[in-house]
Amino acid sequence: MQYLLSLSDQELLDKGCTNEELEYFRNYDFNQDLFDFAQKVQLQSGYSEQDKKILKSYNGAIDAFDYLEATPFAGATLTFTLSKSSMDSSLVKLSYSAVWSSCPIWTATDIIALTWRVSDSNSYPLNSTTIVDELEVMYYLDGNKNDLLYHDFPSNQSDNFDSCYYNIEMGQTTTGEYAVALASYGFLWILPSSGSSNMHTLEIMAAYGHSQLFTTPSVSFSESGVSLGISFSWYVNTEHKDTYI
Repeated sequence: MQYLLSLSDQELLDKGCTNEELEYFRNYDFNQDLFDFAQKVQLQSGYSEQDKKILKSYNGAIDAFDYLEATPFAGATLTFTLSKSSMDSSLVKLSYSAVWSSCPIWTATDIIALTWRVSDSNSYPLNSTTIVDELEVMYYLDGNKNDLLYHDFPSNQSDNFDSCYYNIEMGQTTTGEYAVALASYGFLWILPSSGSSNMHTLEIMAAYGHSQLFTTPSVSFSESGVSLGISFSWYVNTEHKDTYI
């Protein structure tokens, strides 16, 4: 976010920012937003008592990002994994996960995207389909991670490539309580569309995109030669990317 704030208007426009997004971004008061959040944090769940104490001590007098930089929130990391559960010539089962080390402050819509290519033993591409394609997100209601909420997110399929993506709401209000997403777990089962048993090679790329603005991100997929590609909106930071062959 600080990097985006440091760019000129023209640099943001060159990255793909629209005039409406630029106006929103320049006029957004992050200091006031963090101050308002700090005043009601005792009503928010997903944060430990120490987290709440740190947030509530913010008075809005200094830059919000400078303040957070000196707190444990600045050290939040994401662990994103993609692994094969099983594979034969008729079906491949994959699993993946995205786990945050601590709760985010500004919650927006993040995105997980996957794209793949199936080939036979002669390296000819095969059309494929999925029979399991799901993502479950765990929301924590307290910093000790004792109270959990679960929410399943539907996938969005791409028309042009074998791919799918999920938009993840990082913060949700349920039954009057605010819950934050700290872990996502997904499963993807791929098989040839023809139902045949001639699948020899599967190339797959997965990426996690963390949104830095409060809007729904977009994603596009590409295939060029031996490369698969995933591109996000200009304001989405790709925290981790993993390719399995």
